[in-house]
Amino acid sequence: MPREGLGGPGRSLPSPDRLLSEESLTGLRESEEPYWAVVEQASEGIHWVDVVTRRVLEANPAYQDLLGYGLEEVTSLTLYDLVPYSREAIDYYVERVLEHGSYVSGERGHCRKDGALVDVEVRGNTISYGGREAMCIIVRDITERKKAEEEIRRLNEELEERVRSRTAELRVANEELEACGYSVSHDLRPPSGAWPVSARCCSRTMGRSSARPARTT
Repeated sequence: MPREGLGGPGRSLPSPDRLLSEESLTGLRESEEPYWAVVEQASEGIHWVDVVTRRVLEANPAYQDLLGYGLEEVTSLTLYDLVPYSREAIDYYVERVLEHGSYVSGERGHCRKDGALVDVEVRGNTISYGGREAMCIIVRDITERKKAEEEIRRLNEELEERVRSRTAELRVANEELEACGYSVSHDLRPPSGAWPVSARCCSRTMGRSSARPARTT
C-alpha cells in the first residue's frame, strides 16, 4: 500500500528530539567496528541523514574531503544546505527513498564548502541506524567523467565543423571545375562552317597531288 507522506502507515519514524548523541554514535561505531572500517576507507562519499530533520548524522572521510568539510561541520548541516535544489525537490527525493527503500536520482550537484558545485551520482537507501530509520546516501564523484564527456563533445563539434567546412570547399571546387570544363569545351569548338571548308580544301589539295605525274630521275 502506498505511503502517505513521510509518516505513512507501517512506519514509526523518530521525532527530531531523538537524534543520536555523540555517545550513541561512539557506541555504534564500537559495536560495528568492521563495518565502520570499510565505510571509512571507501572511495565513495557516504553520509547518513535523519529522515525527519534532514540533518546529516555521520559522514565518511571521502564525503568530507569531497565537499571540504570536517566531520563536525558537515554534521551540523542538512540536505537543504548540501543539495542546491528546492526544499520541495529534496523532500520529494526523501519520500521516494522511504517509499521504495532504495532510490537512484542519477547525476546531481552537491555544494562544496567554498560554494562550488561538484558533479556526483547519488543513490539513497533506508537503513537501521542505531535502532532507528535513517537514510544512507552514497555519492560518487563524476567530475573527471564529466570533463571527459565535455572533451569528447568538443572534439565531435570540431570534427563536424571541419567536415562542414571541407564539404563546402569541395562543393566550390567542383563548381569551379565544371565552369572551367565548360569554358574549355566552348573555346575548342570551331566556328560554324569552319570544318566543312577545311575538309573541301584538303580534298582539293589531295586531288591535285594525285593528278601530278611522277617525277623521273
